Amino acid sequence: MHLELLTSAPRALTTLARDNGNLSALALVLGVVGGCMLSAWREQLRERKAQVARRSNPLE
Repeated sequence: MHLELLTSAPRALTTLARDNGNLSALALVLGVVGGCMLSAWREQLRERKAQVARRSNPLE
């Protein structure tokens, strides 16, 4: 879902009026969505690293 929002952003920019209010709101929304995506990817990476570490440790 988040990826769809980011890929449709250029289309949304061309259809919106060019006033500062709309562009500021769009930038805010895209920033929040992008931040959430980065946080989720970071958490997935941490989990994968933890899984690899558990598998490679024969003492557990």
